[in-house]
Amino acid sequence: MSQYDGPPNPGEYGNQPAPGGYGQQSPSAPYGQPPSSGPGYGYSAPQAPGGYPGGKYSAALMAPPPGTHIDAETGVFIPNGTEVASRGRRVGAFFLYILLLIVTLVIGYVVWALVEFGNGRTPVQRVLGMRCYKATEHRVFGWGDTFLRQFVLWACGIIWPVQIANFIVFLANRKRQGLHDMASGGVVLHDPNKVLG
Repeated sequence: MSQYDGPPNPGEYGNQPAPGGYGQQSPSAPYGQPPSSGPGYGYSAPQAPGGYPGGKYSAALMAPPPGTHIDAETGVFIPNGTEVASRGRRVGAFFLYILLLIVTLVIGYVVWALVEFGNGRTPVQRVLGMRCYKATEHRVFGWGDTFLRQFVLWACGIIWPVQIANFIVFLANRKRQGLHDMASGGVVLHDPNKVLG
């Protein structure tokens, strides 16, 4: 005749109780949901202000480089002490260009222009205190940049409908860029204080 030895000890015959009682979930999780164990499938990383991940890095990209500011009207980073040349100044430069061509008998203007290209400007821009500026690289145009810009401008001038279209683009463009400015990747700045040299 066998004797009753009491209830089986925990762990015997596969009777291992679950933490928190048989059939109960961890109190750290809501009823009916598995306990959270940190980031996993379906987890979304917190977003930086503005909806861009990595807020500090994005803010650094948007910060103006030292010595520059954002032009309020065009949204372009330009050196302190300068401004994006107004449309009126740019249109006036066209008429001055015609006058200088007549005065210098064309050949004189061409020679003068080849010298000024190295300073990122044309003879007309020198007279009116303007410079061509590559805002994406934060530098004044070099000789090649200025030559490309003027070559596209001259090419547009050969075909009058294209020149008219170029003028319309210039008037409508927020950055005051014509097709020749876009092709060379620059904007025209007014530099009254000669901060660009």
